[in-house]
Formats: sequence, C-alpha cells, structure tokens
Amino acid sequence: LLQGGGVRCWGNNWYGQLGDGGWDHQAVPVIVSGLSGVAQLSVGGYHACARTSAGAVACWGGGWNGALGNGSLMNRPAPVAVTGLGNGSTTQIDAGSYHSCAVTAGAELACWGSNATSQLGNGELSSRSTPVLVRSLDGIQSIALGFRHSCAIGGSGELACWGFNNNG
Repeated sequence: LLQGGGVRCWGNNWYGQLGDGGWDHQAVPVIVSGLSGVAQLSVGGYHACARTSAGAVACWGGGWNGALGNGSLMNRPAPVAVTGLGNGSTTQIDAGSYHSCAVTAGAELACWGSNATSQLGNGELSSRSTPVLVRSLDGIQSIALGFRHSCAIGGSGELACWGFNNNG
C-alpha cells in the first residue's frame, strides 16, 4: 500500500495478478490501475483484492472459479468491482488460494470463488462467481483464509473453521 491509498505490485503476471492492465511480468513495482483510497490489500494464490476506506471491494488476476467476485470466470488484468460490495458495505477482506471473503458492515461474512472443499461455508460444493453469505455465522469480528479453508471469529469470540481438512 502506498501513502494516499494506491497499490504497487511486481513479479509474475500470467493471470493479470499485478493489476496494471497488462500481462507482462514486472521486475520492479508497477501501479495497480484504477485504485485509490485503499485501506486493506489481500493477495491470494493467483488473484488479489483491495478494500477501500469507503468499504468497497475490487479484485483482479485469475478469475477461474469466480475468484474475482464480479460474476465472471475470466482473468482480469485490472481491478473489477465485487458484485454487491460497493461503498459502505465491508469492514474487512481476505483472499485464500482460490476464494475470497469479506466481512460486511452488518458483521456477516460473504465469500466467493472456488468451493470444491466447502471453503465458502454456504453448505454447498459449487463455486460462486458472486458473494454468498456464510451460514450460521454472525457478529463476525475477524477472518483468515488459507489454501482451501476459511476461519472466522464470531461475535462471542468463538473460532469457527471450515473447508479442506485433509490434515486436521
């Protein structure tokens, strides 16, 4: 994050994950196009997401399984708005390897992307290209996403995790 809320990225750009509008790999930092007022940044396996200080969310990079949350499965080399998560709608974001989640202003949890191991927490195994609410969780205080699993701390301080559990 840059002073003033901009973002710079560098490295591999096969899927557009640098967000500069192109597909070329970069050895030096480049500015992520179209972003300002960024308060939080989270980088997943092949995509990244930013939350603005106004509470809107945008993602870019690898879009397969709906990881960008904009209703598409296409890779995007520049940020696209996550459907339904405009200004004032979020307080926190995190990106996992192939999915992402946001804590809504109402302290609910909305997730999108790959759901092969139920990491979206909506009781299904179908991937989603737009956010869906996690069932049976409210009052969300904090979230953390991993490879194919998700965790959240609920309103009374309890920790809940779901998704991939191959190694416990």
